Amino acid sequence: MEILNNNYAIANLIRKNKLEQVYSQLQVKTKNQVEEKMVTMERHLASLVKRGTVDLREAQKWANDLKSFQDAMNSESDLELI
Repeated sequence: MEILNNNYAIANLIRKNKLEQVYSQLQVKTKNQVEEKMVTMERHLASLVKRGTVDLREAQKWANDLKSFQDAMNSESDLELI
């Protein structure tokens, strides 16, 4: 799953029809900001792999950005998901 909250920055990008920038904003807002409650698909998949719920190869297949997924896998932090 991926969680995107409608904050001012996201609403502004949507209003200005700059949808290609929404994912970048999501990535920026989730770095070390658990209180934002935004989660990229890659971070969630990495969390599921670390818990043993999903196989690594299956998660890699579904990741939108393999580099981001690998970074999340190498990260020490495991996030609490809603």
